[in-house]
Amino acid sequence: MAPDVWRPDILVSIDFGMTCTGVAWSAAPEWADPKTIMNWPGKASYEMRNKVDTSIGYAAGTQHVRSWGFECDEDDASVDVEKLFKLFLDPSFVDTSGFAPTNLQARQWYRDFLAELYQCIIHFLRDRIARFDAKSIEFVFAVPTTWKSPAMIADIERLIRAAGYGKDPRQKVAITLTEAEAAAVYASK
Repeated sequence: MAPDVWRPDILVSIDFGMTCTGVAWSAAPEWADPKTIMNWPGKASYEMRNKVDTSIGYAAGTQHVRSWGFECDEDDASVDVEKLFKLFLDPSFVDTSGFAPTNLQARQWYRDFLAELYQCIIHFLRDRIARFDAKSIEFVFAVPTTWKSPAMIADIERLIRAAGYGKDPRQKVAITLTEAEAAAVYASK
C-alpha cells in the first residue's frame, strides 16, 4: 500500500525582501490564481499595499518587539526600528561601513519579523477561509540566488520554523526556489 501523500489545502508563498515583504496565497479545491495580502497592520483598512515594510521595532534598548511593518515609527524615540538587514543574514557578506549589524542580530530581527508576519497571515486567512483550523497549509519561501550554501539554507529554515511556521502538524515549510527562479515562474504566466 502506498503511503499517504500530504497535500495542502492552502498554499502560502512568502517573498522576504530587503525593503518589503510580499505574501500570496491560494486554496483548494479551486486553486485559483494566487491572491496577494494587501491589508496590513499599521495601515487603514482602505489603504491597500501589495507588500509590507520589512522592518521590526523593539522597545528602545531591549529585545522586546513593539511593532513591525507599517506600525514601525522611526520618529518614535521609544522604539528602535531595524530594517535593511536581509544581506546580513549571509555570514559571508562583508560590510565595510562600520555600521553593520552582526549576523546574530540580523538573524534575531529576521526571526522576530517572520513571527509577526506569521501571526498576521494566520489571522488574515482565518477571517477568510471556512473551517480554517482544520486546513493544512504549506508555506513556501524563496531565497536569494547568492545563498548557495546548504548549511545556510538549513539555518534559514530553522529560523523560519522558530518564527512559528510549520509548528502545527497540519503545516509544512518549503524553501523550493531561488528568487530568480521564482521571478522566472511568475514572468512565464
